[in-house]
Amino acid sequence: MEEVYKDRKVRLFKYVVMLFSFIVLFTGSAFADDNKILGFKVVSQTSNELVIEVTYNYSGDHGDNVFIKVVPAIDRKSSRFFGYKPNRISAGINTLTTKIKPNPKSKVPDGYTTNQLGISMYVGGQGTFLAPSYYDFEKNWSE
Repeated sequence: MEEVYKDRKVRLFKYVVMLFSFIVLFTGSAFADDNKILGFKVVSQTSNELVIEVTYNYSGDHGDNVFIKVVPAIDRKSSRFFGYKPNRISAGINTLTTKIKPNPKSKVPDGYTTNQLGISMYVGGQGTFLAPSYYDFEKNWSE
């Protein structure tokens, strides 16, 4: 009877070790390098303003002073006419809402149209660590 009990303990121990190894293996690779933009949706827009909701995953590996930047672009080149409000983010899968408008001192040319949005992550005061993901989105910014 004691051998049966001992055999069960050994099997249980092996199972626990295997389960622990599985968890470490998959959570280590799933979360350590999983900083990405998951997508966006338009909340509202006018001729000179765009409000979008960005969904992202941030692993927390760059600290707490991390932001998302959203800029209109033309063929993967950011437009110089627009500004954005820095949006601090937190670890996990989250969403944020941001507003994009022309810079107050910029005169957007009549008929000016962008065809993409570039969305990236950066550490405040240091620079980008997640290169922009470009999403097709055409917008005419004329008033």
